[in-house]
Amino acid sequence: MARITIDIDAAREALQPLGSGARHALGLLNALEALASVGVSLEVEADEPEKPKRSRKAK
Repeated sequence: MARITIDIDAAREALQPLGSGARHALGLLNALEALASVGVSLEVEADEPEKPKRSRKAK
């Protein structure tokens, strides 16, 4: 299991230059901040990403 720590303020600041393209990411950060403010702790579990298969070029 992975533990992910997010600095909400730093993430929000980094997304600001993206403008409206970052709207959904900013909404997610706001939701995470709201959950943290009421004491909710989140854990993230993820599968290992699949490695891309190499294609063989015809000779």
